[in-house]
Amino acid sequence: MSRPKTRPYLRLDRAFRCEARWDLLSTDAQRLVWMVLTDSTTTSLPGLLRMRRSTMLEDSRMTSEAFDAAWSEVEAHRYARADWARGMIWILDGLTHNPPANADAVRGWRTNWLALPECGLRDEAEAYLRAEVSRLATTWPKGGAVEALAEVFGGDGDTVSDRVSDTVSDRVSHT
Repeated sequence: MSRPKTRPYLRLDRAFRCEARWDLLSTDAQRLVWMVLTDSTTTSLPGLLRMRRSTMLEDSRMTSEAFDAAWSEVEAHRYARADWARGMIWILDGLTHNPPANADAVRGWRTNWLALPECGLRDEAEAYLRAEVSRLATTWPKGGAVEALAEVFGGDGDTVSDRVSDTVSDRVSHT
């Protein structure tokens, strides 16, 4: 007898709806934010989803024009970014909602990371995740962040990817 497939644990702080930028979103844009935050394709890799525009458009039940307008708001208010051609969404503060508790949690990202398409958005997310995990790791009792980052992303785990400008962390932290 097979076990039923369980969805990954999702930790979501609903307090983000109290932010001033939430009130600036239209109802359609708020709905899209909720959709990406709670989508069934959510994995242990915080804030990164495989999703195509056509799937999200169908699930949203919006017209194409309404969807595009709402998604423009989502990006303008720095909730998420998408590379629709590659089928990838990055929830910019996904790591805030689901920070790794230790190096083993970071190691658990590897399979999901490898499933993401190679693209500029993925490179930006990598640079951000490396920087933020390195910062978070200072509070971990056993350390291991450098090794864990190298296992997930490859290369030197204690440096931000040189493929992306140093401004990525600054842009995301202004959310």
